[in-house]
Amino acid sequence: MLEHLIIATDPFFGQDILENAAAGAQLVAEGFNELWQETLNGSLYGSMCKVGQFFAIATLTLFMVELGKNWINQEDMKALSSWIWPILVIGLLANNGEQRDFVRC
Repeated sequence: MLEHLIIATDPFFGQDILENAAAGAQLVAEGFNELWQETLNGSLYGSMCKVGQFFAIATLTLFMVELGKNWINQEDMKALSSWIWPILVIGLLANNGEQRDFVRC
């Protein structure tokens, strides 16, 4: 049965499929690049940061109230490690969604 097997020996077999796949991949990559540029340079990112700031302020307020209550009642004094997340959130949301150039030549 294997002795009658015919294998295609055309050197250009499937080349058009590969070229179409490469062209499609290039179009998808260009589409994603355009999407990221519109997302990061447009007003969407700034709006998302404003919503994030609102939730961060609400969460930090609840965190401070709980910390104050525990401090007044002298219960479970939190260590400095409990301040890492609030400081990190404040640092990440401090620039209000604006791109800043930290390296100046």
